[in-house]
Amino acid sequence: MSGYRIVMLDNNPGNIEAVRAKAGENCKEILSFGTIAAAMQWIETKDHVDVIVSNAFLENENVFEFLKAVKQNESHNWIQFILVCTEVNDLTSFLNKTAEKTARILGADKYIMMSEFCPERLLKEIEASLPNMPPQKEQDPLGEALGVAREPSEVPIDVNEAQKDGPKLKGEQAESI
Repeated sequence: MSGYRIVMLDNNPGNIEAVRAKAGENCKEILSFGTIAAAMQWIETKDHVDVIVSNAFLENENVFEFLKAVKQNESHNWIQFILVCTEVNDLTSFLNKTAEKTARILGADKYIMMSEFCPERLLKEIEASLPNMPPQKEQDPLGEALGVAREPSEVPIDVNEAQKDGPKLKGEQAESI
């Protein structure tokens, strides 16, 4: 997970500290925020955030509005969004099916239910959501390191090689060059 930036929102600061301790030096940054507004303001000012991990039932916050705002924003809709339910009680058990369905409809990449918070499991889920390489927007604006296709006008072509190796048309004889 080296080089990745993770934003976490959780009512329990102990959960965030447990994830930081288990991730150790393997992660570029794990940032925590007390409110959705603070997290969104920070996301808006940075070049990239790779994953947002949020408690599905934040106190006094609407995580589904946050998820919707991220996924509808063209600058952020590619960010992996993971919702985690770590407080299993009668109410969350009752709401879980509806919350998971709503999360998927709004674009959540994962919805995880844990009867007991497990930072190792969460880190494995996060790692499985990450692309092979962290974005390199500042160093690689064209995305070449990530294999992102460039515009045809930017790709150098050797015309002689293209003619020699090009496909033959049906019924056409190949000419030697």
